[in-house]
Amino acid sequence: MCNIKDVYVQYSDRFTDEMSEQQRLNYLTELNVIEQAKNVCHTTCVQKAWANGQALTVHGLIYSVKDGLLKDLKISFDSLDNINALYHIR
Repeated sequence: MCNIKDVYVQYSDRFTDEMSEQQRLNYLTELNVIEQAKNVCHTTCVQKAWANGQALTVHGLIYSVKDGLLKDLKISFDSLDNINALYHIR
C-alpha cells in the first residue's frame, strides 16, 4: 500500500507552479483516493470475489467537507482486467 508521500512523488510532474496551495492539496487528495481504490483491488477478498464471478465494482469517490458534496472521480474497477497483472493474486 502506498501512502500520501508516495502518491505525491509518483505524480509530482502533474503539479504546476500555477496551482494554488489549495488546488495542490485538492488534487493530491483526489490522486490519493484513486490510488487507494487501486489498493482495494489488490486485496485477496476483492480478487477472489471477481474470480468467483461476483459482481463487485470499486469506485473512486471523494467527499468535500467544505461544501458537503460527493464527487465521482470517474474511476472504477470491476474485474482483474482493470488492474495491472503484477498485482493479480493467483
